[in-house]
This record gives sequence, structure tokens and C-alpha cells, in this order.
Amino acid sequence: MKKDFIRFSIVAILVTALALYFNSLSIEKRKTLMDDKDNNLSTSVSNLNSYEKNNAVVAEGIYFNPVLNSDGSKLLFGNGDNIYEMQLSSNETNQLTKIGGCYNPSYSKDDELITFARSNGIYILDRKSNEIKKVISSEDPQKTFAKPNFTPDGDIIYFSVTVLPGPEGHGFVEKEPGVYKISKDGKNNENIIEGYNPSLSNDGIKLAYELKEKIYTLNLQTKENKLIDIGKYAAWSPDSNYISYTKFEKQTSAYKKGLWHKNLYLDKDYSNVWIANISNNKKIKVTKEEFEDKDSEIKEWAKEAIKFNMEQHFLVPSKQSFFDSTWGKNSDELYALRYSSKTSNFELVRYNINFK
Repeated sequence: MKKDFIRFSIVAILVTALALYFNSLSIEKRKTLMDDKDNNLSTSVSNLNSYEKNNAVVAEGIYFNPVLNSDGSKLLFGNGDNIYEMQLSSNETNQLTKIGGCYNPSYSKDDELITFARSNGIYILDRKSNEIKKVISSEDPQKTFAKPNFTPDGDIIYFSVTVLPGPEGHGFVEKEPGVYKISKDGKNNENIIEGYNPSLSNDGIKLAYELKEKIYTLNLQTKENKLIDIGKYAAWSPDSNYISYTKFEKQTSAYKKGLWHKNLYLDKDYSNVWIANISNNKKIKVTKEEFEDKDSEIKEWAKEAIKFNMEQHFLVPSKQSFFDSTWGKNSDELYALRYSSKTSNFELVRYNINFK
């Protein structure tokens, strides 16, 4: 019981730390990112809020790094400690690993193998024999592994990173994050590109990855590198034509209820799921931000804040936060992991997508 409590406490800390990390980005830094017009960031955007109306909550619970199998009937996910598989039609769930510390699961093309990460390496689970094999590992406590996924021919794309302590022992900094390819027998480890959170297209030709809070794609045949957008958690559609991802944004507006309210600002931090068309880089906003009603609290805050001659900010919470997404069997369904402040729980939400 004590071990379980510690493990889930660590998960809660990680999720909280992730949220705080994005919230702590300065306004100036966010403005710089949003004003970046180079490399196709300046594109037309379609906001189709009908997607937000045309959705359904499939399940509630902890579904970190959700991935669907080849026919879209089963959901593979981690709960922060082990790997599970859920039958979507019945929500029946089976635990696949019991060794602890497992995360970032992914299916092979035929669903017969599952690769996943632990802090010390990359592993493969054989579905028929239930045997778990270590592909690559390191005893260096500062080296971590994450986000493995199979190539069509059975090799593994993953990324590793060396984590170093902060300058005064607080927090950490990442050193040399790199996307690698390795054969499933643990040989031929090859560095592909600098970056992290890789996602390989179903045709095995294009690689999506993150670097400095932006998403890129790399054509593994032509070596063409393309900036997609600011964001995280890229996931390919089954036809390899689209990428879904989550974008974290911040809006700051002046609180203007009278001349005496100068230097008072309202901050809105939020996230949304987007889809990018790889061929023309046009974007579709799938979800819609909504904020909690804090009007009465803001008025009380403003009354007290004007007593001090200094800039002050009030954070208006979002009703929902989005994380990973995954596609169904076809490119007309998208599943997203959403945290709801109303239910205080994670929800797996299905969106019906129509590109016509």
C-alpha cells in the first residue's frame, strides 16, 4: 500500500510539475513564440467548434500516453506505473506489466509486440509468451529513456536524454536530447536527430518530434526538416497525412474597470488540441477553451490590489486541460486525454473528424 501511494504521489507531482512548467513561462517568452512567423508558422487556421459539440467521453481515469491498436478496438496506456490494455466496447481492462515504473507503451504494426520505456531502458513485451525483453539500458542514473515506437519493419524509434541537476541543485536541465533508432535485438543504435517525443508515421517515412517547445517533421528519405507549429505530444493519423498535437497558450489582458485599476492584469492559461495538414500546414482547432467564472473573486482581488502601486496578475483557470491524443482506425476519429476541473478527473474524449 505504501509503495502504491508513493508511486501515485510521484505521478501527481509529475502532472502538477508539467502544468506549472507551462504556466511559469514568461509572457514575453510566450509572445515571442506566438509571434514567430518563420518556417510556415504563419498559416491559415480553421476553428471548427462543431468538433467540440460532436464528442463523447469514452472513459474516465488515468490514461497516460494512450495508443490504439491497428483496428481501433483496444486502447493501450500507462497509469504512471504499469501498462494496461482496455477494450473500448466494454471498458474491460487488463494489466499487461507488473514490474513497475513502465510508461510510454506502443504497439507493433501487427499488435503482437508492445514496446515501452522505463527510466533505465527500452523494453519489448511479447503478447503470445508474455515475455519481457530489455532492448537497451543504462546504469547511469542521469540517463533516461522515453517514447519508443515501432517502425513498420520492427525496429524501434525512441529518444534518450541525460538529465543534469540545476546549477544549485534545484530542478534539472536536459542535456543532449536525441532521437534514436535501434533494432529490436538491441544492436545498431543510430542517432537520427536532436529532439524528443518522437512519433513515427504509419508509412514509416516521416518522423514528428519536439525541440524547444515546437513540433517538427523529418522526412527520413529526403531528410527534409519542416517546422509544424508550437506544441507537444504529436500523433500521426492512420493515413500519415495529419498530425494531432496539443498547444499550450497564454492570454494576458488589462483589467479595466476604471482609471485607478491600471497595472492590473488577467492571465488565462489554457490548452487545446489541434490538427495540422502535413501537405499544406493548414491547422484545425479541434477543441475550445473555456474558463471558470471568477468574476466575483476578480472584483474582490481588484479592490485589494489597487492599494499597492505595483503590477499584479490574477490567474483565471481553464475548465479543461489537454494532453496526449491518438487516432482511431481511420482518420475520422480522434481520442484526446482531457483533465476536467468539473469532475477533477482525467477523461478520454472521442472527437468525430470530417476533413471535407
